[in-house]
Amino acid sequence: MSARLPLFVDLAGRRVLVVGGGRAAERKLPALLDAGAVVTLIAPKVLESVCRRLHASPLSQLLRRRASVHDVTAKYTLLFPLSDDPDLNQQLSVAAREAKVWVAGSSSPDGADFHLGAVVDRGPVRLAISTGGAAPALASLLAEILRQLLPETLDGDTTALRLERQRLRAAVGTSARRRALLVQAAQVLENRPSESN
Repeated sequence: MSARLPLFVDLAGRRVLVVGGGRAAERKLPALLDAGAVVTLIAPKVLESVCRRLHASPLSQLLRRRASVHDVTAKYTLLFPLSDDPDLNQQLSVAAREAKVWVAGSSSPDGADFHLGAVVDRGPVRLAISTGGAAPALASLLAEILRQLLPETLDGDTTALRLERQRLRAAVGTSARRRALLVQAAQVLENRPSESN
């Protein structure tokens, strides 16, 4: 498997198909809805917590039935095949690829177009940690370590660096020099000595 390109994707208003209403859906759904995705969830059995979360999103919908390959169409951007039936998940993944819909990895990350990493959220700063789907527990552990090390929010630092970046864009000609000055500014914010001049 080739190296994966880390991406932060804008899902606002985009349609996402989730198949399965169990614990895997319970874990994935909050991030999808918080990102503004319009979720269609198909499953004959759905956890109550999943139902509550889905009903809080007015554009999303729940279809209480078994999914079929005919449910996977090009109107969806992403597919999360999270049912308890590996054969159904495989059939849905094949249909998704034919429809040019990206398939999320769950139990088999090698056959997926993408997978979600562990996330550390600190205001406007968001870190994602991935092990390529090989060791999700390790990604979660590293995320927890970072949560303990980082302040609760980085709003002030982010705002200060955004303003400094705008000022440097107008005043400094080369992007390499601007980048070096921004690194120095970030180090000053953190009260660390500069490692480069």
